[in-house]
Amino acid sequence: MTDSNSTSLEIGIRGLLILESAKNYRYYPDNAEETWAQFPVMDLEKFAAQRGIQRQLVEALTASRAPIALCNAEPRTFLVNLDAFQSLPEADARPRLTPISLDLGGSDDVYLIHEHTRYYAIGAPKLGTLDYEDAAYAEALVKRGVVAAALPKNSIPIGTHCVLINLPELLPPELLSPVSVGFGDSGGGESWEEGVDTLTTSAP
Repeated sequence: MTDSNSTSLEIGIRGLLILESAKNYRYYPDNAEETWAQFPVMDLEKFAAQRGIQRQLVEALTASRAPIALCNAEPRTFLVNLDAFQSLPEADARPRLTPISLDLGGSDDVYLIHEHTRYYAIGAPKLGTLDYEDAAYAEALVKRGVVAAALPKNSIPIGTHCVLINLPELLPPELLSPVSVGFGDSGGGESWEEGVDTLTTSAP
């Protein structure tokens, strides 16, 4: 994974664009060259044990269809449920890469991705850094309090065509508990606007 200074970057409609802190965007693509699908979770029970969580918790959160959930605060393990985005298209094309099962038992943040019946996982060190200026469309949604969104292709070819996760909106200090689901107690609800599949919380 390499960092990008190019506005032509194609993260991919099922690629992840993660706002970790103000103006700090990280990403992992799902396109014709790279994909998080190269990192399957072969044994969910083992993965859960490595991360200090219960498999039943992961399965319950998946069944709840929350698009994003914090499974464990220390070390932080996030569940990204792509099936929760009702308007998210299937991936255009993925490369045929040798599956790699990562050892994710350390203290780094981990993103557990659920797609259809399978799980995949990547650690934060594998994420690339996206220039703030290249996240224009995503940043507009962030300023409106969006927690998670499926961004379609847009006439503005930057910061689009990906799955956006807004961690500062998901994780205010009072929600940094062992389990904080994206829908939480912050007044969240679903809104559908201009082809963007979003979860938005109430404004502070």
